[in-house]
Amino acid sequence: MKIVLVAAVALALLQCVFADEEDCDEGEVYKTGQSSTCGEHQCGEPESGVKPCTYDYVSRCFCKDDLYRRKSDHKCVPKDEC
Repeated sequence: MKIVLVAAVALALLQCVFADEEDCDEGEVYKTGQSSTCGEHQCGEPESGVKPCTYDYVSRCFCKDDLYRRKSDHKCVPKDEC
């Protein structure tokens, strides 16, 4: 009986830890410990230069590295679709 209880608790904890990763939309990936301002590219941001990053270190869905967050619908798109 103890083994069943331990297994149930372990499965519940794993569900809590990995639940957010399943909620990401197409083109997104779940990242942990990222700056909310520098975790992904934004449509319309300058190509070069220093980008100020916050030290808030959030864990959420961000656009994959080769995609940009479009402001009109918040979707991750290739640069030419910005």
